[in-house]
Amino acid sequence: MSDIFNLAQARMRYALDEVEKTRASQQVVWKEYKARCNGLGAEIMQNGLHQALLFCAAKRKDAARQALLQQMQDWLLPSAELGHKYGLPTWLHIAGVLDAATLPADDGAPRLLRHLQTQNMQVYMQVTREALALCHVLQRFAQAFADAPDQQAQAAEAAHV
Repeated sequence: MSDIFNLAQARMRYALDEVEKTRASQQVVWKEYKARCNGLGAEIMQNGLHQALLFCAAKRKDAARQALLQQMQDWLLPSAELGHKYGLPTWLHIAGVLDAATLPADDGAPRLLRHLQTQNMQVYMQVTREALALCHVLQRFAQAFADAPDQQAQAAEAAHV
């Protein structure tokens, strides 16, 4: 078991790991990812969680949006492996309601979107608050790495030398 004691610390550790993984990825353009991190929280506030995530899902060619959608889904519908890795409290399954095992059959839509459609307003608002908190931490870590040299740019520069 990890030494994470509360949800905020677990969220920060998860966000840091995901931002570092995304930054190292060759499939996601870092500059676009930073911009998407900055905008997702505002999109959720303006349009609601479901609409904001649906928009990300619709932009299939935008690797940065797809990465954020996957990160949100992985955090809000945590697997047992993720829960153990980050020492997540059992209530992170949103009081047992957002349990990945109870999801409807796969119809091609992201699991989180399908499941949110079946929840009452109280659960929806609780999930939205957690999504906004994750957005905030992802945004802060993306900004923290903004001044660090971009690994993709360094690799391209080294190839030209």
